[in-house]
Amino acid sequence: MKKTTTLLAGLAVALVAVGCNAYDEENFSATLNATNVVPAPATTEAASGTFSLTFKGPVAEWSLTIPSGIPNVTGVHIHNGAAGVTQTGGTLDVVLYDGPIAGGTAPSFSSAVHGSFINDQVAACATAPANAGAATCEATNTRTYDNIHARAALGTVFVDVHSAANNNGALRGQIQ
Repeated sequence: MKKTTTLLAGLAVALVAVGCNAYDEENFSATLNATNVVPAPATTEAASGTFSLTFKGPVAEWSLTIPSGIPNVTGVHIHNGAAGVTQTGGTLDVVLYDGPIAGGTAPSFSSAVHGSFINDQVAACATAPANAGAATCEATNTRTYDNIHARAALGTVFVDVHSAANNNGALRGQIQ
């Protein structure tokens, strides 16, 4: 009886461990270009960049690389929207970087920047931060970590980099 109880307890622990991860690790990426920004940026500050997004259970890890650099970065966001949708048509979902601390200097991104987010960090606001360009958040928070994951699989979310010279976006790429 003791062996059966131990075996069942071990099996239960194994099933719970497997069941805790709602989905397997899944990788997405985006190539960022100024030509993807809608409306087009006022000035071209960087030729291109790359973005990777990996969903690992309840955590999403991201990496942004802009080889040529971009000065005075004021924000990096994930927005809901298909390719070609204007900033006003794509709601703000996740703030990856929201500008310098008050009184600070906006940094230049010239190498890889990494981070992560969880469901609690998905945007829950009625209006977008000042540096989010013309985008607005939905009044009711229908955005969740799982919805962003599902939309990434559909290719209906994009990442954009905002700068002092291009508040509506300097670089943008569709996450797929």
